Amino acid sequence: MVSIAGLMNKVKSASMLATGQKIAFKQDTYSLALTGLPENMPFAPITTIAMELDGEPKQDEIFVRRRDRGTV
Repeated sequence: MVSIAGLMNKVKSASMLATGQKIAFKQDTYSLALTGLPENMPFAPITTIAMELDGEPKQDEIFVRRRDRGTV
């Protein structure tokens, strides 16, 4: 699982850029969790995940800075 904190956009879809494989995700007001990642990532250790958003990407940077390190 990979988490992204503070993403203010609604995610419409997520997929592996190299293969097009869809990635399952869960999103709430302040976090996005990519839950459907494959066990063996293509092109590890660098893999690109493409996400379709409902607009220009926006992040709530103040929310991200307030969080304790090590938690998302």
